[in-house]
Amino acid sequence: MSYSITKNFIPGLPTFPYRHGVGAYEGVVSHCTDSSNRSGGDTPSKERAYEARTFNQAFVHFFVGVENGDAVILQVASTDYGAYGAGPVANKRFVHVELCMYDDEALFSKAYDAYVYVLAKLLHDRKLDVTKAAADGSGTLWSHKDVNKFLGGTTHEDPIAYLAEHNISWNQHVKNVASQYSSLTSNKLKIVSAASAAILMDGPDRQHANNIGTVPLGTIVENLGKVQGKNNKDGYYKISYKGKTGYITARFGKPL
Repeated sequence: MSYSITKNFIPGLPTFPYRHGVGAYEGVVSHCTDSSNRSGGDTPSKERAYEARTFNQAFVHFFVGVENGDAVILQVASTDYGAYGAGPVANKRFVHVELCMYDDEALFSKAYDAYVYVLAKLLHDRKLDVTKAAADGSGTLWSHKDVNKFLGGTTHEDPIAYLAEHNISWNQHVKNVASQYSSLTSNKLKIVSAASAAILMDGPDRQHANNIGTVPLGTIVENLGKVQGKNNKDGYYKISYKGKTGYITARFGKPL
């Protein structure tokens, strides 16, 4: 699934190039907002308003969350320049993306799917593969904890604990971003691994969605993107097949 990105840049932000030049970011850092208002009050717009007052201390490029029931990706700073997101070394290398925080699983899932999308898109736009951070400073997908451990200049360790609250490990998060990245490289999907056909569902939840058809093994369909959904750790592909739009479990789809 793809998402629109709303741009509302904070005026007056400092501008400094990445270490390899303007626009030459080397990866992305996954953050969460550390909000105490998790009942639905943490939104990209509220985070932007706060950052507009405090950007001399810290600021990032994106906030991702839920507003008025919809997932929102709000860009508040240009990715041509660095941000004050995770210490001086990381700031001259990476784009910073903050995930708003929710206790409610439905709100989290909406926000998280959009979060995974924008992380993958940022890497795809620069033709950077999805690779984990490493001690030698390599890697394109970093947590704030990775920056703390490998690059220094920060004491934060988000979003590890927050993702774990929603049963997503860091390794799984990297896999989710990599799967979304694959979806961005092709809009075609082949049905694989099914005994004879994949079940097409009306929602990304194999325990509660309705079956609306089947897609035979080997069929090539239009890939509309990957979402995490519910009750399947590998997620789901949203597809279009014979005039119907629906979801299949991810293990039955192979991006081409």
